[in-house]
Amino acid sequence: FQEIIRYFDSLDTTGADNAALLKFYHKLLSRTVEKWGITLVNDMYCFLFTGLLKGFLKARHVPDCALAANRAISGIRKLESMRPIEALQKLAAAAKEETVHAQLCRIDTNEAYYRYIKDNDTPFSLALQEYIREYGDRNVEELKLESKTFRTDPVLLIRCILRYTESAGDTAFTKSKESPPLTGIASFFAKRAAVGIRNRERSRLHRGRLYGMMRSLVLQMGQNLYAEHRIQSPDDVFWLYCSELEAAASDGSMDLRRIISERKRQYEGFSRLPAFSRLIFSGKVIDKAPKDSRKMSYSRTESFFYGIPCSPGCFTGEVLIVEQPSPVLDTKGKILVAKMTDPGWVFLIAQAGAILSEKGSLLSHTAIISRELGKPSVVGIDHITEYLKTGDIVQVDGDSGVVIVISGSDNRILQLPENHLTERKTL
Repeated sequence: FQEIIRYFDSLDTTGADNAALLKFYHKLLSRTVEKWGITLVNDMYCFLFTGLLKGFLKARHVPDCALAANRAISGIRKLESMRPIEALQKLAAAAKEETVHAQLCRIDTNEAYYRYIKDNDTPFSLALQEYIREYGDRNVEELKLESKTFRTDPVLLIRCILRYTESAGDTAFTKSKESPPLTGIASFFAKRAAVGIRNRERSRLHRGRLYGMMRSLVLQMGQNLYAEHRIQSPDDVFWLYCSELEAAASDGSMDLRRIISERKRQYEGFSRLPAFSRLIFSGKVIDKAPKDSRKMSYSRTESFFYGIPCSPGCFTGEVLIVEQPSPVLDTKGKILVAKMTDPGWVFLIAQAGAILSEKGSLLSHTAIISRELGKPSVVGIDHITEYLKTGDIVQVDGDSGVVIVISGSDNRILQLPENHLTERKTL
């Protein structure tokens, strides 16, 4: 992958037309996508040894074997996906210096950022540029080309740094008791699983970088189409399919504005649909834009929820339902509740108290990052974003996978059984 980065950095795309940019795109495609299967092999390696570890501990009747396996794959050294947050924390620490902090507070647009970089040849400004070079493509929803990243919108990084310079505050986090170290075959399985996890996170960071390369090429194509008055704004390019971009490069008569307008209308309907896990067709697969959709409602009378425990520890705090994630979202001391997460959520999880997710597994990114950051997490809780509301006070038990609602956001105290602590432990 380092060879691919060097190749991309050597490209001179200044003034390139879309036909030339598409050639660069296809070269990157052939050098990456055709070889990407190695990451699937590594995933299988990772899942296999984690499964062997869990099965071995269970067969040996190890107490709390699932929890023991969870702890055994925590604390992985040199985890690639931790580097962006560690580097960001260093930037935030340096930004607390009075002069630097005052300068950053005045940067409120991308243009202001570029003026700051031009006028300040300081260690801090050089560190900012280095961060964007290394980690500018790591962000929430980074696998959507239309997403804003630190590279495309550096003012986001400035806001994120300023958010991190604020005091962390106290959080009611209780660590679990440590399990005795594994030995023999169990230790071997755990070490092999750790190798798979380390490579899994490395390939995810590289994948984000690859999307960053593609994003820069597509944005340049959008600038070209905008200059030719074929689209209303450069960002409108993201409403086109790759095949349409290719066709437009050789056919100047294509009505791209009409295609984009119709697609925006379709997506308005799609946005009203729930995030289905899968779509099943009884016959021909169709793509039909919805005309009407009704959202399913769920009862809030439940006080207990159960999922897959992924990161040990217990935390009690306020719920924050995250529907539109952003690296500058104030998550300090909150329990993040989401349908799903992606690698860029590391910026949100770092300051949160705990995290709950409808999707995920023991080896999902939510699980891996929350374990490394020491944040309790539970995943695989169906419809939890519908049951809970922002402001609810809940207790997250990352050892057992149990979530207990203490009180509702409307200050309504939910009735818990007298033996709920015992019941939670048993479950």
